[in-house]
Amino acid sequence: MSNNYHHIFQSFTLGLVTYVALSLSVQPVSATQFKKLIETGQTPPGTDKPIATISEVSIGRDGQAVINIQTAFVPGPSGRRSGSQFFGIYSITKGGKISLVSQGSKVVDIEGSIDSKGLLSPSISGGVIAYLTYDLSEPSRMPGQIYTAKGFLNVGVPGSITNYGSLFSGLSATRNPKVSFSNGLAYVLESSAILSQRPPQDITRLKVLDTRASNPVFTIIANSNSIQGIRSGSQGVIMLMMTPEKVYKLFERPNDGQFVQLNPQGQNPGSCGFAVSYESVVSCSTAGNQSTLSARFGKQNNFVTLPLPNPTILKSISDPSISNDKTLFKATEQDANGAIVEKIYVSPNTQAPKSIIGSGEKLDGKTIIGLKLSDNGRSIADNYVVFIAIFSDGSQALYRADL
Repeated sequence: MSNNYHHIFQSFTLGLVTYVALSLSVQPVSATQFKKLIETGQTPPGTDKPIATISEVSIGRDGQAVINIQTAFVPGPSGRRSGSQFFGIYSITKGGKISLVSQGSKVVDIEGSIDSKGLLSPSISGGVIAYLTYDLSEPSRMPGQIYTAKGFLNVGVPGSITNYGSLFSGLSATRNPKVSFSNGLAYVLESSAILSQRPPQDITRLKVLDTRASNPVFTIIANSNSIQGIRSGSQGVIMLMMTPEKVYKLFERPNDGQFVQLNPQGQNPGSCGFAVSYESVVSCSTAGNQSTLSARFGKQNNFVTLPLPNPTILKSISDPSISNDKTLFKATEQDANGAIVEKIYVSPNTQAPKSIIGSGEKLDGKTIIGLKLSDNGRSIADNYVVFIAIFSDGSQALYRADL
């Protein structure tokens, strides 16, 4: 199938689309309620160490969130050459109950070797969580920081996790594996290193595993180092590619189907993010200083260009998510005093975007200086939105906004 895919990929040409900026009046969302779910400094179940960073947040349709946390690295008696750090994937219910899904750690001894169980890419669908784990041995001294490793796909709920096979035999520090999970189908993007070659060569593969099958087996559906990212919905997976000419393209594969190119509006679809929800797709495109947000609401509809905030102050957009007829994204803007601010917007269908929250505003008495959305395009599900707020005192907190 991968040979057919390469033939398809090479046959497509880039379609140029002229973007017309729309000047819009943006109004705040009137019925937003914010609930703090977890914050740095807090000590979660499974460790006696406080949280230092929060990342990789995803939200499910029932309001359940899943996150990756890290504690601070604690130096040992030899300073940087020894010490330990805790990692954890946690589930947070709509009501705020925090449960440990999986834990890992990094231990560095006085000789500089690493004993680490890493956690990556949590994804949630229907209350079921999928994520990747890897075990590292001592890093090699080859270019590119290649580590010998073995990895596993893990699927389940807190207290009941199933592990699926070894995924990769080598791990590049710049090409971490990813999983996108929906309706029992786990799509895994992995990069294995051929350590026998000098310098080591990465091989990037996209695999799918039906975790609902009695004897699930990984199937390779694409094999190319040009793959940059994946997002999946109930009807299939979308893959981001980058051509040798540094042009971005999106390809869609329905469940058990073939890859076809998608043509959202914008010259580099997916270059600043893309997301999938059931049969709906949103693409963020950048070309020069021009941003385009384009969405397809349902399989049978065409892509349309969505309106953006006032282009006279807009600098860029990124990190889109989609759910039903709503799209969500982050915008970087310049305020009246020339300062750069970040805002989160939601767009109902093709209507003008409405601001949810922005830097400079306060939550729980603290001033926001930065905002983070999902790493995998899952910041919104129905009327639930999750985001990480970074405050002026250096702390972070995960919030859910109920629209």
